[in-house]
Amino acid sequence: MVRTGFDPERRGQVLLVGAVAIAFVIVGLAVLFNAVTYTGQTTVPEAGSSLDDASQFDFEARRGARELVLRVNHDGVYGAKPPLASDVAANVSDYSAVLGARYSGHGAAVNVTFDNATSEYGRRIVQAQARSFTDDTGTNNWQLVDESDSVGWFALTVNGTNVAENSANAFAINVSNDTGEYVEYRIYGKGGGVVNVSVDTSVGSGGGVYQFNTTRGHVVFDLIDGTSPMNLSARMPSIRRLDGTYTVTFRNGDRASGLYSIVVPSDDRINGSIAACSTPSNPCHGPAIWNVTVTTHYRSPTVNVTHNQTIPVYNSTT
Repeated sequence: MVRTGFDPERRGQVLLVGAVAIAFVIVGLAVLFNAVTYTGQTTVPEAGSSLDDASQFDFEARRGARELVLRVNHDGVYGAKPPLASDVAANVSDYSAVLGARYSGHGAAVNVTFDNATSEYGRRIVQAQARSFTDDTGTNNWQLVDESDSVGWFALTVNGTNVAENSANAFAINVSNDTGEYVEYRIYGKGGGVVNVSVDTSVGSGGGVYQFNTTRGHVVFDLIDGTSPMNLSARMPSIRRLDGTYTVTFRNGDRASGLYSIVVPSDDRINGSIAACSTPSNPCHGPAIWNVTVTTHYRSPTVNVTHNQTIPVYNSTT
């Protein structure tokens, strides 16, 4: 059984992660676990050689390790690297056991191990408890990220019943690059379970007003892709269109409330006034694995292959 240390009290944070990560985690791991459950119907292809099976295993191991690390990164709030590394190692170990059971029926022994020493850590800014989008001192207009080379994750949940009524004084998210190009999202209420997002961008087309239906009064946004997992037909301009570095600024933070999570590759690019998650603070910053290193081993009567590989966890802006 794959462990992620799930705590029922973190339902709001899981909503944010689960809605955005569903395409990565549910699709990938559901396929794997269906294969394990229905072994009489789903088997490892036998048309090729053991080398073909080894290649398939390598592909599955890379994909599964990435999906697991993505989920563990966002499952809780980590104040330091060792607890995160421990949870990742436990999940990868369980995942390796699942793969081992699957491939043993075909005469192969397989193993996946997590290498913490050579994995690369980024930094995650997280607001895990619902409140306004101000900083922890109540400042409405503030910068969260300053000229980061990339943004791997930028998702937020907004309470649709607690937003400004018009765009003039709405909560705004501005993402700009080092040449002054930008994408800005202004979030306000239309009423009747609908949230408006007015998008202004200096790069390309697509500016205008987008409407999103709320679910239980909330709406989730993925700004890396410009989508809402609850409203797949609406697609806004995403921050991917920006080249160069990325600066993230919130304005009128008291005009909306909710949760958010941002992951960048380096901790020196985040606002120094944001407290570490090792202290009680909301928002706060903590570690997230940016690139995960795993060792995969496949052994059969005719093939013995070991690979050390570093896998990007995030489908980032770069």
